[in-house]
Amino acid sequence: MKLSTYPWEYELEVVDRTMKAISGISDPEELVDVYWSNIGDLLTIQDYMSVSRRQVERPFYVVTRSSRFTEHPNPWTQRERLPVFSGGLVSELVYANKPAIIEDLPARLRDDDPAHFYLDGFRALIGLPQYDGGEALNMTFLLLPKGDEVERDMVPMLHWQAGLFGRGTTNLVLRNQLTAASRDLLHRRHEAGGELAVPRDNGPRRRRRGERTGFATHRLPGDSAPRRFGRASAA
Repeated sequence: MKLSTYPWEYELEVVDRTMKAISGISDPEELVDVYWSNIGDLLTIQDYMSVSRRQVERPFYVVTRSSRFTEHPNPWTQRERLPVFSGGLVSELVYANKPAIIEDLPARLRDDDPAHFYLDGFRALIGLPQYDGGEALNMTFLLLPKGDEVERDMVPMLHWQAGLFGRGTTNLVLRNQLTAASRDLLHRRHEAGGELAVPRDNGPRRRRRGERTGFATHRLPGDSAPRRFGRASAA
């Protein structure tokens, strides 16, 4: 793992280009690909492993990405093709809900560890959680080979960036799910013969006698008619 030594002007150009490129993307898998294909100019990560706790119970986890994958299934649409493991070092780290730095990985990695294939041969590990509701439902591990030192002063920035990127990707997935659910609802209403009217603002309508509104009615001394005061909303 190496940081770039380019002038700040070039780094700013790369970041700006990346932000523009991902601003119009709606597919989370494409977002990941475009982001890393650009940011890779500044931060070279040769070996990595990403895992997820979503849809599984402790101590299980799903390996969603790895530099040792020979095929790269889409974690959102081809989840059934991803390996699922239970226990071991990765499970311990991802369920700890905090960043991790292991500078002597061979000393922590047992031969029977479920993720041995993905971690074997590396000297060090940096674990970057992506939180959802305060839980590290996803975690990315940067794997360093022998001779590559852990630069501890980089870890806070990496944690910050990984967390924000993970949050943005999750929000994109949720937005797509909401859009798909809305379209499915409209389709089912249409199939059932329901009316698909688009709400229009036709201005204020006359209330029926006794109809309740979102206002409290009060009469002050000297008033000939009641005054209305907006009811405070509960945030």
